[in-house]
Amino acid sequence: MLKQLSETSMPHLEKGSVRKRTIRRRYTKYESDDGSHTNEYWEKPETVVDNEVLRAIFEKNPCNTVRDYAELGVTVSLDHFLSP
Repeated sequence: MLKQLSETSMPHLEKGSVRKRTIRRRYTKYESDDGSHTNEYWEKPETVVDNEVLRAIFEKNPCNTVRDYAELGVTVSLDHFLSP
C-alpha cells in the first residue's frame, strides 16, 4: 500500500527519494483527517482598496508595474480592468 501510494501520489520524485516513514506519517495524517484544514477556514481577506480609485490610477498610467501597485498595498488581480 505504501509503495503504491508513493508511486501514484508523487510520480515526480525519483525512486527512493521519499522515506517510508514520511509516507507512513502523511498517510496516517490523511486517514485521520478531521477537516480542520479545509478551504473554508482560509477565506480570502477583505479588499481594502477602493476599486474606483484603483481604476483611476490604472487608467492614468497603465504602464505601472506590479511593484508599483504593491507599494500601494494592492493585493488583488487587475485583469478585470483590461477588458472593455
